[in-house]
Amino acid sequence: MRFWVIYTGEPAPTDDGNLRLMRTGTLTQFLAERGHDVTWWNGKFDHRMKTMRTAPELCRIDNGGSPYTQRLIPSPGYKKNLSFRRIWAQKVAAKKFASLAAKCQMPDLILCGYPTVELSLASVALGKRWGIPVVLEVRDLWPDTFLDFVPRPLRWAARLSLTGMFRDSRRSFAGAAGITGNTSEMVKWGLERSGRDWGSWDQDFPLGSAAKPPTQEQQAQAREFWARKGVAPQEKVLYGCFFGVFSKRREVDVLIQAARILEQKGVPFKFVLCGRGVNYDKCLQLSSGCSNVIMVDWISWPKIYTLMEMSSVGFAPYESSPDFMASIPNKPYDYMSAGLVIVSSLQGKLKELLDQEGCGVTYPNKDVDALVKILGDLYQNPEQVKIMSQKSLRLFNDKFSADTVFGGMCDYLEKIVAEHSRK
Repeated sequence: MRFWVIYTGEPAPTDDGNLRLMRTGTLTQFLAERGHDVTWWNGKFDHRMKTMRTAPELCRIDNGGSPYTQRLIPSPGYKKNLSFRRIWAQKVAAKKFASLAAKCQMPDLILCGYPTVELSLASVALGKRWGIPVVLEVRDLWPDTFLDFVPRPLRWAARLSLTGMFRDSRRSFAGAAGITGNTSEMVKWGLERSGRDWGSWDQDFPLGSAAKPPTQEQQAQAREFWARKGVAPQEKVLYGCFFGVFSKRREVDVLIQAARILEQKGVPFKFVLCGRGVNYDKCLQLSSGCSNVIMVDWISWPKIYTLMEMSSVGFAPYESSPDFMASIPNKPYDYMSAGLVIVSSLQGKLKELLDQEGCGVTYPNKDVDALVKILGDLYQNPEQVKIMSQKSLRLFNDKFSADTVFGGMCDYLEKIVAEHSRK
């Protein structure tokens, strides 16, 4: 079978550094390993690093003997995630994709990550022209989430300015043969936008985690890196880690405030916070002089892996916005894969999972005192940490391993192609 997988917001296999592939990249690998002809359409512009990729726009990825094609869609860059320039860049990318795709041999199925709205609409248009199924995977609730950044009295004006994007969103989902997402709530949102009921080609799949352990040499080098940062296993020190984007939607400042209070109380609970983003410098300044906080820039997978090995807690300090609450971000799955206790501020689906499985604790958003109490209790109860850690790892192995999640997604896509061919 010939599959096109379209998503421009993830690391590419040709990117520099020991980066691991995320959901789209891993699914692409799984499909290729099953013997399918797969093309992953990613962006020439690296959304995460805000730089242009240097790799060729068309190349083959070896993938351990199960090769697939990588195509990078040219487009302008942008500096801010929420900006008119980004919207313009997305329109350019969609037009370029449609132009390039028209010259290619058509696939049997297109799976497109939503957003972007523009690429989703272009994919649906191709599917209609070629008579092939297009599946949209709901990643974010665009453009609805844009309104959350606008003061309430001005939302009517913002909604009016986004009329075209809302229209294109409805057209995209109305033309999709199937809708998927990482929770049933995400799928239901897409179905509501499409105007139809849940069908046999609509299904949710958790994000899961498929990262393989780094080599022994990579792990040794990573441990040396952490030792130079003052991070090493210590009997009386408990580590909590966070790695991701320091955006306005992550309440990392609350973690730092809690760290200061724990330091004053003499509790040796150390926070290792890794990543980049618009709030990084602010958080770096906020943590100045606090010995309980260690801040690091973007780190490679071997460093993430070894950091999680030394940690007991994984932080998920997300704001409880409607889109986050309907989903479960990818970081908690990584934490589960390492058997970490998840300490989260996110209400909704993640809180339901943590409460049900007993592998984490949720505190109210921006409630520093509640977070301090949770972390203090965990430090005082190492046996409880051990029990929750075991539950976290067991849950991952039972439900969120790579073979379970991505094997199921491959089955799902193959089924759609097979059923469509019989029509």
